[in-house]
Amino acid sequence: MTAEEIRLMAEDLETALGGIYSLLSEEFQLPYVNAKLVKLQKQGKMDKLPKDVVKPSIVTGMEALGRASDKAKLREFLGLAREAFGEQALASLINPVDALSRLAASLGLDKKGLVKSQEELDQAQQQSQMMSMVQSLGPNSINAMKDIVVKGGQMNGSAAPAG
Repeated sequence: MTAEEIRLMAEDLETALGGIYSLLSEEFQLPYVNAKLVKLQKQGKMDKLPKDVVKPSIVTGMEALGRASDKAKLREFLGLAREAFGEQALASLINPVDALSRLAASLGLDKKGLVKSQEELDQAQQQSQMMSMVQSLGPNSINAMKDIVVKGGQMNGSAAPAG
């Protein structure tokens, strides 16, 4: 049976059952999970969850199948791209932040705080380049630059910094 046949059968079942899974998730499973969370928190077995960050939800029916399908398609796409263009070319062609964001979404995860933003990546790369430059110049070059700065300050009549 192909994935498409399974998807069509699941749609038929969902329609025939009148969305019973969706109804059960809203009317039974979600209240049950919320009650369990409260009980675990009162027993001290679990920390209180921040309401603005964590909100339990039950994913059933076609939505659950859709996420699994998205993940499978994304993995297949990345695998085919790697085969076609190689690892190095793939790294330059694929936006890793977007790829990770889509993968997190396919798994139903909130990527906030999990995946670095492009700005954070750029800042880390710039810092890495600065450290590399410092290492390549070596301590003697840095001391020479310091001496030039100190002597320049003395020529202008200002006192040299202590150090």
